[in-house]
Amino acid sequence: MQSPPNPFYDPDWPALARAAQQALATARAAEAQAPLGSPAHHLALAALDAARQDAQRAQRAAFPLIADYAAWRFSNLPDAKDGFSVLPDPASFESLAAVDQACIRLLRQRQEGADVSAILLRDGQPASLTAFADPAGLLSSWRQFGSNGPEALVSACELGEAIHLCIAHRWGGIGPNSNARYLHAASQLAQETILLRLPAAAILFRDEGYRLAANRETLRAANRIAARLVFYRHLLPGAGQREEFARVTLVWNGARCIEPDWEAEIYGSLPLPLRATLFAAPAPAPRLPGG
Repeated sequence: MQSPPNPFYDPDWPALARAAQQALATARAAEAQAPLGSPAHHLALAALDAARQDAQRAQRAAFPLIADYAAWRFSNLPDAKDGFSVLPDPASFESLAAVDQACIRLLRQRQEGADVSAILLRDGQPASLTAFADPAGLLSSWRQFGSNGPEALVSACELGEAIHLCIAHRWGGIGPNSNARYLHAASQLAQETILLRLPAAAILFRDEGYRLAANRETLRAANRIAARLVFYRHLLPGAGQREEFARVTLVWNGARCIEPDWEAEIYGSLPLPLRATLFAAPAPAPRLPGG
C-alpha cells in the first residue's frame, strides 16, 4: 500500500525546526517578562500559543510521507507493559490527524496492563463529578508558570456559573515546593480569568491594590468572579508517585490563592477527556539526521 504524501513536508525542515524552537524560546521569555494581566501579557500569551503551533508544524514538516510520520510517532510510544503489542501498518493512514488518534488509542491500551494499575488511575468519569466530561467543552493548553518553571497542562471548562480549572503536573510529587508551585499557578490562572471578564481589576494586582479602599467596588466584582472558580490537581505518576486527581479548595484573598485543602475530594478515576489531552500533546521533536 502506497502511503499518501505529507502535505506539510518541507525538505528544509531542519532550518524550520531550529527557527521554530528559537521563536518558541523568545515567546516564552516575553510571556514571563510581561506584567501579569497587562495588555502586553495577553499579547504575549497569544504569541506563545502561536509559537507552539508553529513548532508543531515545523516538527511535522520532517516527514515526506504520512507513513514516515506514523512510524516516528509509534517509535516514541512507551513499551507495552506486558511485553507484547501489535502496531498498525504506518502505510494504512490517510492523514496526520488519524495517526495522532491512533497513538491516543495505543497509549491507552498500553496503560491498561494489570502491572500499572498500582500507579495509574482508571479512566472514567467520577460519579460525583460533572466537570470535564464533555470533550467539546474542554479547553486545554500547556503553560509555563515563570521564566524557568516547569510546564503544566491546564484544562478548563465552564458549567453553569462554575469555572473548573485542572492543573496537571509532575513537579516532584506532593511536597512543599510542589504545593508552592501549584498555588502560584492557581493564583495566576485566577487573575487571568478575572481580568478577561473584568479588565478594570488590573489595579487590584499591582502594588497591593486590592487592599486600597478606593478599589473596594472593583474588588467586590473581582471576588464574585473568583468565587466561581473550582480548582483541581492532576498529579502525574513518576518516581514512585501514584497518579492522583483531586479537587483542591483554595481561599481567594483578593489577589491570590492561599490556604489550600489538598484533600477536599480525591477521586478514584480520571475523566477520559483529561487523559486524552495528555496523549494529544505534541510528540518530541525529531532528531536531526545523524543526531
